[in-house]
Amino acid sequence: MNQKFEEYIHGNIPVVVDFFDDFTDSCDKVDLLLKDIKSIVGASATILKMNIESNKFYRDKYKVYAVPTIIIFKRGKLLLRKSGGVSKTEIIRCIAQNVN
Repeated sequence: MNQKFEEYIHGNIPVVVDFFDDFTDSCDKVDLLLKDIKSIVGASATILKMNIESNKFYRDKYKVYAVPTIIIFKRGKLLLRKSGGVSKTEIIRCIAQNVN
């Protein structure tokens, strides 16, 4: 278990977690998408990357069977989960609805 990760997902701002691997091309596209989202939402959200091969505990805990998988947390609660295709609009909307 990663104490810093746990602190982030139990924090008071939304945390977007990108579960990825090094072998899937679509993971690179999601990386670019998340950089764009971060430039829009700024400090309203934290974006973290979680490699499923080196973090098997969290892969199993959150049942990540496909990559990319995006999960948004706030105060330890799962707010949104998307595997495969992810929508920039949907992620930004979820963040905006859960600020404060």
